[in-house]
Amino acid sequence: METLRGGVFGTACRVAATRCLAYAACLGALLLGDTAVAQWQVSGGTTALNMQSLLSRGAFCYAGGATGAYRSTDNGASFAFSNAGNNAVGPTRGFASDASYIYTCTSQGVFRSADNGATWIAKSTGLTNLLSSGILQSQSNLFVV
Repeated sequence: METLRGGVFGTACRVAATRCLAYAACLGALLLGDTAVAQWQVSGGTTALNMQSLLSRGAFCYAGGATGAYRSTDNGASFAFSNAGNNAVGPTRGFASDASYIYTCTSQGVFRSADNGATWIAKSTGLTNLLSSGILQSQSNLFVV
């Protein structure tokens, strides 16, 4: 699993069977590239969303855009809005995960999902500033900047 956050351009890559699917976040949309055919295409549901962060975890892919979190269940071919529990959130700027949860940082604080991004709950207790621009999970620690 590889994660990328916070860039206009960048990639996250995961190996599926014998090929690598690469994702590139850019200002206009999320691009999906299949290294087996060396071709990029726009992932469905991401056009004009100012994608800012990516996470690939197991069978799911996550993208953070200007209007919140998006989830894919088909290897990134299409994404659907996935903000249940954090409906007032603005830009989703980063993702992190551990064995049990997925975390996201937003302009409204940190949120956690225990059901692969279907729903989110606020986990910002102790943060003095809810506006966050990055998140990193290391061992049992979660760092937010």
